[in-house]
Amino acid sequence: MLVLVFSDLGWGGFTAGANRWYLVDEDSSSFYAQETVLTVNTWDGTGSRCSFSTPVDRADYVVRTFSYDPQVDTGYAYYDGTYLVDFADNWLFDAPGLTGLRVLKFPLIVGDTWQATDTCIYPLNTRIPSGGDEDWDGIVDSVYFSPSYATLLYYSGDTADVVVSPYVFTIVYTNTYPDTGSTFICCRELSAHFYLRIRYVNTLGFVHYSIDTIVFYQRHAIVDTSTTPWDTTYVPPSRIATYSDYVIWTYTTTAVSEAKPCITSIFYRLNGRKLTALEDLTLYSYDGRLVGKVQNGSTVLLRPGVYFVRMRKKTVKVVVR
Repeated sequence: MLVLVFSDLGWGGFTAGANRWYLVDEDSSSFYAQETVLTVNTWDGTGSRCSFSTPVDRADYVVRTFSYDPQVDTGYAYYDGTYLVDFADNWLFDAPGLTGLRVLKFPLIVGDTWQATDTCIYPLNTRIPSGGDEDWDGIVDSVYFSPSYATLLYYSGDTADVVVSPYVFTIVYTNTYPDTGSTFICCRELSAHFYLRIRYVNTLGFVHYSIDTIVFYQRHAIVDTSTTPWDTTYVPPSRIATYSDYVIWTYTTTAVSEAKPCITSIFYRLNGRKLTALEDLTLYSYDGRLVGKVQNGSTVLLRPGVYFVRMRKKTVKVVVR
């Protein structure tokens, strides 16, 4: 058993001015991303749900992608004396970006398992307004985060491998449309299970981040309004979709990163909210609903949100902001 007792943000590579490049493979395309640490300061938890009596170290950083659809986002990481929390408030890393992820627990003990979701942004098992109308029915929907567990699989020298199996969050769609008679569906819950793998190297930071698989489960709450109080029946969860080989971030050297960013294969072009098909495509919403088919050369105007684009036998994610 190898044990590391002391740590700080330097273990995660978070020193002011640190600049790292990554090659990002996302299904049929690949591009470069750059992470730059802006500042490292002490933090008492201001602006979050947490309050630290002894200020902790916090690093603020910016991530830029270099592709046909360049994007910029900010995030932060901190070390609270036990956990190194990364990807907080950064949506470019998909699931962890919603809340922050406890990527390492110190001391590092192989086989150790811990609650992976950081709760300084959102509590667990509490419905939170998502801030948007995810299903476009005019009603703001909500989300909640379930317990998710990380395990230290490997630690030797300066390298630590962690898996999160799975990271879970649920979107709650609040529907008021009638079904039949006095019965209607009030809520549709879509749970996303993300299977993550992360490798950290001491003083360098994360050198590998991957979402190997995403599995979606769905259930409904059917309410009978003819009874007092209303009777609610929950339809058992069912698996509705599985996506494999989703995204991989790999640290690359400066020499490689200075090469011109490229895309290995382009099937569509996104300009703002306009998506132009470069071959026949099928477009799905984040919960797997068919949005429509787009013929080669056609352009559609999309609402802000997350979509899946299906072409040939490949599926890729599209984020419209």
